[in-house]
Amino acid sequence: MSRFEYCYLTTGESYEDMHTLKLKGQSTALTGKLLSDVLDQLGKEGWEMVGFDSQESEHFIFFKRELRDNDGGYIRNKG
Repeated sequence: MSRFEYCYLTTGESYEDMHTLKLKGQSTALTGKLLSDVLDQLGKEGWEMVGFDSQESEHFIFFKRELRDNDGGYIRNKG
């Protein structure tokens, strides 16, 4: 059975505003980066876009990636 971790990216109205990545309760501001660059980087790190939502002036893009034992950047899979 596969296990996954999830994160989401928030953007402002224009998609070129400040982006914030939220993972495991921690926020990372990605000021000055283009959305396309952020999405490319997430893809390189194994993240797959799984959803999108808008609320008022913010947009939310949801991602998941599979947990793997052999990658120190991923949570260890104990199963």
